[in-house]
Amino acid sequence: MLILVLLCQQGRPPVAATPTRGGEEMHVTVDLGACQGHGVCHMSAPDVFELDETDGHAIVVADPVPAGLEADAQLGADSCPERAITVS
Repeated sequence: MLILVLLCQQGRPPVAATPTRGGEEMHVTVDLGACQGHGVCHMSAPDVFELDETDGHAIVVADPVPAGLEADAQLGADSCPERAITVS
């Protein structure tokens, strides 16, 4: 799976440094009490989410979310089977 993620990341254009979501920053939070470590968020948005090596829980690595990753962050949140991710 790691190889697939790395291959998908190659060729991606650089991500804008400043969020532009209606002039406001997009933030992502993970409810660690609800997260079960399925990893779907990371598979959907590897530039926004990593997985904790000890328990597999999601870790947000891009907060605030850069403008070029806003759609990925939303996809990661929408993909969570536990609905443990909030985008604001």
